[in-house]
Amino acid sequence: MDDEAYLALADEQRRGVLLALLDEPTVDIDVLIGDRAEPLRQISLHHQHLPLLEQMGYAEWNKDAERVSRGPQFETIQPLVEFHGDEVEAWSDCETAPTDSVTVD
Repeated sequence: MDDEAYLALADEQRRGVLLALLDEPTVDIDVLIGDRAEPLRQISLHHQHLPLLEQMGYAEWNKDAERVSRGPQFETIQPLVEFHGDEVEAWSDCETAPTDSVTVD
């Protein structure tokens, strides 16, 4: 695994795209945006995150159909996405994230 994989996972929106592609080989953009239809979120997804994932080969973006599918390099990042996906699910089952329970004296 190289730094590029961690760069792909470094942002919440990119992680969301990759996690969605774990479940389905192709996902509608509307599903990725979900209830958070904030204009800035849509703009960053279209102009920053999807182009980056496509450049890395982890996703392919059909702009006309407004769909994202697994890219030719998706299998290389899949184990890391699965690992972090399990981690995110475990945190969502807790009332607080692990960093919230740390105290500094």
